[in-house]
Amino acid sequence: MDSMLGFIASLALATLLLVGLGVPIIKRLTLAMEGHFEFSGDSLTKRSRLAGFLYFTAWALVSVLAWSFFADWFFTGSLEYALTLLALKAEIVIRILAELGSD
Repeated sequence: MDSMLGFIASLALATLLLVGLGVPIIKRLTLAMEGHFEFSGDSLTKRSRLAGFLYFTAWALVSVLAWSFFADWFFTGSLEYALTLLALKAEIVIRILAELGSD
């Protein structure tokens, strides 16, 4: 491990950031689900429900990439190697999203 203190500080900062961003996103997704199953006149529109799912999906992808980066850094002990693997994984995710977006 390059620096155990750097690893722990980075992991703590990433955890705080992902939780801080994730709580409002999960709240939006919950509201979207409630709006989907609620048939009153003031329920959320289809666009806001879709936005809740899209924000959650983006947050989940970033979270998975972040935690895989920290797992690679922990198990390999090399920050440079973990960053290289992160770049490869991000490229794969971007290619998959590009293929899903093209018709």
